Amino acid sequence: STLEDFKLNTLERKKAYQYVAKFVTEYNKDNYMKGLYLHGSFCTGKTYLLAAIANELSKRNLSSLLIYFPDLCRVFKQSMNDNTLEDIINELKTVDILMIDDLGGEMLSSWIRDEIIGPVLNYRMQEELPIFISSNLDLDQMYSHFEQTKDEAYNKITDETKAGRIYERIKQMTIFVSFKENRFDK
Repeated sequence: STLEDFKLNTLERKKAYQYVAKFVTEYNKDNYMKGLYLHGSFCTGKTYLLAAIANELSKRNLSSLLIYFPDLCRVFKQSMNDNTLEDIINELKTVDILMIDDLGGEMLSSWIRDEIIGPVLNYRMQEELPIFISSNLDLDQMYSHFEQTKDEAYNKITDETKAGRIYERIKQMTIFVSFKENRFDK
């Protein structure tokens, strides 16, 4: 994936591209910059743009981690068996630039929200480490997603406070861009 191949056929895509071009040239550990929250339907180029950013950052020897969040949730569960969970969480917290693809696409549990997402976002916010997020959910839908969880017996639980914390951290750390164009554009 390259920034050169990213289509600039809408104002929002141009806005995202301009910010990304600035980010990949100006960001350094002493010059904090916000990441992006890319929202849109599937196959609109959100993941492609994240991968292009990661490729550009690697040219500058900046470490980035692009993760598909639903798969990572499965890794979290497996890592409890081999005692690597804390290592994984620490990597998410400390990598130079974290990119979470398809946040909101997972089956959310309060454990993932409260023990992983919340602490990772909180740490990155305090340490001024950028985060890029892609999601099919807009910010209000993301709030609702984090508000509703299920316990081990699949009972619905609502927690506005914890959802609000995550929502506010995402808003504070990212610039929102909505990809509303037709699907299957890079």
